[in-house]
Amino acid sequence: MSTLPWWIYALYVSFGNAIRSNLNSHYKADGVRARLWSSFVGAVLLSPALFLAQWPSNIEFYLSLAVVCGLSSMLSVKLLDLSARYGGPVATLSRPFHVFFSFFLWGVIVFDETIEMMSDPFVAAGVIAAFLLASAAQFSMYKNGLDIKQALRELIIVAAGGAVMAVVVKYGMIFTDHFTQILLWVCLTQSGVFVLSFVRARLRYSVAEICDRHIMKAGTVMGVMNAAVIPVLILSLKLTPNPAFTSMIFMLATVWLMIYYKIRGQDARVKPVQIAMLLFAAVLLIASTNKI
Repeated sequence: MSTLPWWIYALYVSFGNAIRSNLNSHYKADGVRARLWSSFVGAVLLSPALFLAQWPSNIEFYLSLAVVCGLSSMLSVKLLDLSARYGGPVATLSRPFHVFFSFFLWGVIVFDETIEMMSDPFVAAGVIAAFLLASAAQFSMYKNGLDIKQALRELIIVAAGGAVMAVVVKYGMIFTDHFTQILLWVCLTQSGVFVLSFVRARLRYSVAEICDRHIMKAGTVMGVMNAAVIPVLILSLKLTPNPAFTSMIFMLATVWLMIYYKIRGQDARVKPVQIAMLLFAAVLLIASTNKI
């Protein structure tokens, strides 16, 4: 399916996630309505896959997809609300929890493979050191003024749900052979999330409120970003030995956000040493797992 290693795609996704996680700190759009429009736009942009892809025959593909639709609908709204209330950097702090949960969940599923992988001292040392370094860098931001006390409970919920979703996605990708099937997966999940978000939105808002111009604009921009980033995210999950590895690279989104804040003259509240720690953690992880 790809001649490039998983971490190339994960680096691309980290850039995309930096943009996606910070969008709603700009728009301040309600999570449910923004998700409704972003999933609609994403599904429309990826709809050619409905006709171009060969539909998998395995029922497990569609069962996995259904689980991901439900989780994605809930978690994406949570992340949008977190971004609107606390800003993009705080929203990315769920990553260390996510990495921890997803590593052990997938490790249980492919227990023998995980034991074999981690029995290599070079791999084990690199993975553990990268996780500790990246986690220390992200959470040391709290000492610099990022107030995560109020957001902590929601961050853990998002991380646990995201870990389950990453594992289910990786399992579902076992039944795909071509990138067009990944596009099909994303189109169908975006369509499912749209339906679920529409039901939730109609229980809370009138049609006029759902069709608010500002909300539609925010949702459209988010939908374009979803279509550009999520298929590559799914591909990186398919190719990685463990979904925790891609999630660790995704933590670089914080670095790109901080650099963006610095360029804009905004208070990034992050020291250069913390950025260096995250970058070094990514290098360690890639170097220790590149040949797996």
